[in-house]
Amino acid sequence: MASTPSGTVQQYNLSGSEYLYTDTGSYGTVSSRVLTVYDYLGNVVNTYNMGSAVTQIVTLSSDGWYQFVCVVADNVSGSPWTATVYWLAGGYFIAAYLNQYSLNGCYNNTQTTNTNLTIANNAYLAALRSNLGATGYNSSEAIAAQNCIIAANYFVNLSPVVQYQ
Repeated sequence: MASTPSGTVQQYNLSGSEYLYTDTGSYGTVSSRVLTVYDYLGNVVNTYNMGSAVTQIVTLSSDGWYQFVCVVADNVSGSPWTATVYWLAGGYFIAAYLNQYSLNGCYNNTQTTNTNLTIANNAYLAALRSNLGATGYNSSEAIAAQNCIIAANYFVNLSPVVQYQ
């Protein structure tokens, strides 16, 4: 049986600070799992010795583009195995966006538009799109995703500019 490395990342809490990495690979008897999280420039954000656990909660202090690399050692020839996930963390943005959205009455069809929220959302969508093309840290797409999520957070945290339709 050959081992097959893979993993997923998902937001873990509503504040935007925690993400759950799950090793979804298929392995022989696992002797170790080490998860390393890198930022968009390749700097190590944190390293977690997961042991034989298949999940790890990762706390991030800011939104950004991240690369999760999990190295698994098992008893199958070819070990260790590496799974890489490119992730755009946007939890802080989403929390701020939802807060501003409800504060501005945008949820109740008041026929108003917060221009900064529109710009922020467009920047967030651009960050998500850039992440799709990322080929690793320091790639042009990872840098673009990083820049776009910074712009999204900038605009979502500005004072509202409300325009009436």
